[in-house]
Amino acid sequence: MRLKIKYLFDSLLIALFLTVYPLTVDSATTPETPYEIIKILPHNKTLFTQGLEIKAGILYESAGHYGHSTVNKIDLSNGVIQQQLQLDHAIFAEGLTHLNNTLILLTWKSEKALLIDADTFKIMGSHSFTGEGWGICYDGESLVTSNGSDQLTFRNPNDFRATRTISIVFDNQPLGNINELECTHGLIYANIWGQDIIAIIDPSSGEVVSFIDLYVLYDLTARNHNEVLNGIAYSSAEDAFWVTGKNWSNLYLIKLSPNDPHSQ
Repeated sequence: MRLKIKYLFDSLLIALFLTVYPLTVDSATTPETPYEIIKILPHNKTLFTQGLEIKAGILYESAGHYGHSTVNKIDLSNGVIQQQLQLDHAIFAEGLTHLNNTLILLTWKSEKALLIDADTFKIMGSHSFTGEGWGICYDGESLVTSNGSDQLTFRNPNDFRATRTISIVFDNQPLGNINELECTHGLIYANIWGQDIIAIIDPSSGEVVSFIDLYVLYDLTARNHNEVLNGIAYSSAEDAFWVTGKNWSNLYLIKLSPNDPHSQ
């Protein structure tokens, strides 16, 4: 079985048009992790999904675009939005994670990470950082952020100070366009902008150890090039991942094979 990964131009060129460079990967060297869909929920198709996060059995979602950015609390029994925070029109919401009872929301170009009370949805403060914000997760010690490049930055959760940076490597080449992140079981699961693939990353080396190919979840002929897979939230209750995409009409709960990297 062979898996195709597509390399894209940088984020500025992507904003103008999508150009892909196909690279065929032999799964003997980089395995593909199989999965099964165990649940499907409806998803609000108006949401340009940037991040998914589960806290205490509740799904939180951030959605982007200037003038339309929101943070949403979703009922996992039916997919209905229970609570919504509409953000300032100058903010383009990006990745989302949580630490204790605080949601941490990256902004794309505002160089701010907003701190939001998970219960009241009130903005309690912010952290500053330099550059673009794309994805974020918490690994139990550090906040890990992406900026659309091949770099992941590990940050002190108290002040958002960068403590180290790693380059994501696949087939001895940097793998760029790293987007939404989920940290679990000592690994980092990452969406790749422009793809319907999740990269599973060893955070100690930056090496991609496996891919999850979710191409079949969405009919590619029925969407534009921006409506790609985006959003990963690990549910410990099911030992499975909720995934969706930008302006997708469904949320999918997928369970990985017993021999996938996160179970080893």
